[in-house]
Amino acid sequence: MENVKILEKRKKMNYIFSGKPTIEDHLKMVQRLSNRTTFLFLIGGLIIGEVIFTFFKWSVLLLIIFAVFYVLIVVLNYFVFVPYRIRKKYKENSSINQKRCFSFGDDIEIEFPIYKVVYYDDAVYIISENNQAMIVKREWLESGKSWEEFIHFIDHKVVPKITPKIYRR
Repeated sequence: MENVKILEKRKKMNYIFSGKPTIEDHLKMVQRLSNRTTFLFLIGGLIIGEVIFTFFKWSVLLLIIFAVFYVLIVVLNYFVFVPYRIRKKYKENSSINQKRCFSFGDDIEIEFPIYKVVYYDDAVYIISENNQAMIVKREWLESGKSWEEFIHFIDHKVVPKITPKIYRR
């Protein structure tokens, strides 16, 4: 009886995904990849502005006006201009919205360095260090396995393979 339980535990895990990413998936991925850059650009610009205004001893009111306009420009760029450009690229480039097929198994070999794994309710993004992400959605799951089993599988098979920061390019 115990041998049967051991064999059941050793059963190979194989998850097959197939589907097309939507424009919302692509937008979420690009915004997730650019969050850190946008934040650093915002903070860096405000610090540089503060240094320049302090060096030239300009008015504090002028500094506040500059800061408000700068923040407004960065926020508009992040929420309006970048999504517009992404939607335009998505419509023009047919390779972005092609059907994708992924197979994850116990003997998974990952060919690229993994930067992080991001979990959403309906998707998992496996992000490499060169600003690329593999989108895996719940609705793409073709095998009879459950989404929670796949999340558990990712936690134990992919997350330990995240490249440490000291070894990244």
